[in-house]
Amino acid sequence: MVSGMHCEGCGQRIQKSLSKINGLLNVQADFSNGEVRMDFDESKVNLDKIRGAVRKVGFVATGVDQIGT
Repeated sequence: MVSGMHCEGCGQRIQKSLSKINGLLNVQADFSNGEVRMDFDESKVNLDKIRGAVRKVGFVATGVDQIGT
């Protein structure tokens, strides 16, 4: 979950920020439910780096659910 997203532009800002990170794929932000979904390679990126990229564009990752490995 990402707090603070209130429009499609917010989602696009998050997607753009995350898409610059090596190891992230298929980034999709949905402002209507406050979710950002992505696939990532744990050998290249960790959750702290992802949270930092979200924070850098003015939002807060309030919860992280990791599905699969």
